[in-house]
Amino acid sequence: MIFDILTLHNITYPFFIHLIILFCDIGNGIQEAFNEDENILYISLHRHESGNFYPFSDEGSEIKIGKFDGAGRNVNIAWQTCGMGDGDYLYAFEKVVIPMAREFNPEFIIVAAGFDAGMGDPVGLCNVTPHCFSILTHLLLTLANSGEGGKLAMVLEGVYDLEVAANSALACVKSMLWMHFSEGIMPKQKPMLPNALATESDRDNSSHAQKNEVPFESANFDPSMFQLLKLTKTANYLPNLNSFEPSKGGYNSVMNVLRNHKQYWKFLQDF
Repeated sequence: MIFDILTLHNITYPFFIHLIILFCDIGNGIQEAFNEDENILYISLHRHESGNFYPFSDEGSEIKIGKFDGAGRNVNIAWQTCGMGDGDYLYAFEKVVIPMAREFNPEFIIVAAGFDAGMGDPVGLCNVTPHCFSILTHLLLTLANSGEGGKLAMVLEGVYDLEVAANSALACVKSMLWMHFSEGIMPKQKPMLPNALATESDRDNSSHAQKNEVPFESANFDPSMFQLLKLTKTANYLPNLNSFEPSKGGYNSVMNVLRNHKQYWKFLQDF
């Protein structure tokens, strides 16, 4: 589907444009296809665990930054453990996705929306809520062409839990349409349960739910001045976002990305 969109866009606009492909899961095939292309910024947020998670190689590692003219255009935000949550994804957007996108200034953004990171997915085993997905979608809408006339396409990718996918996708679509988050089938209270329709006994017996009840140690920082809080402040249709905090593992993964890309981005020259 991603390649179909790119083909159609190239027919309509037969010249080089700046394009971002954002993958909310490992997209190693897309990464390989555009590894040397300076006009495409590929960003992927995914579990990697030092190659011990799919695709069980170093292809999704933060050290894979692109080749030749495409050096610095391949960005792997590689989580080293399961359980990454809203704070980790918001922090990655704050420190990596937003500043890179602003410097790159794309005319077109394609989101390969795999919701493996959604809370309750039995394979991804992460904790990203529909609340967070709606906020991330809004942030992307502010980035294409500096928010003026840019295009955003969202393509549904692989999922392993239909309810997680439905709630997460609905949150994204409503954000794109400026519809209030609390409408629709999504639960209004955060966080979303591993299975919103499960009984209490089902949830008590869920090994995934038990595994994710143990909180990660949080990184110590003050997010009050972060730009994504400003970008969401006037969007009253979004869930309320007063603060966010990554885990230490999430913080370290983001720092590794910034170190590997320092030489390729102006905003990182003082990093």
